[in-house]
Amino acid sequence: MYKRSLETTYILKIKTARQFFSIVNRKYPTFPFSINGFEDITSAKLGVKECLTHDLITAYPVLAEKAGEIVA
Repeated sequence: MYKRSLETTYILKIKTARQFFSIVNRKYPTFPFSINGFEDITSAKLGVKECLTHDLITAYPVLAEKAGEIVA
């Protein structure tokens, strides 16, 4: 799960990363999104990698329960 960082701007160098980022801006401007929502997952992974290095998107942390604890 990722979300768009609205305060950061950067012009991406790779064409597939620019296409990925334009889809993110069009479909998910303020909402969280997953890579599974894209048609071409391999280019989406490349776009996520470049956007993460330039802080254009941020990843939500993976949360896990403790073993033997009650989850409400």
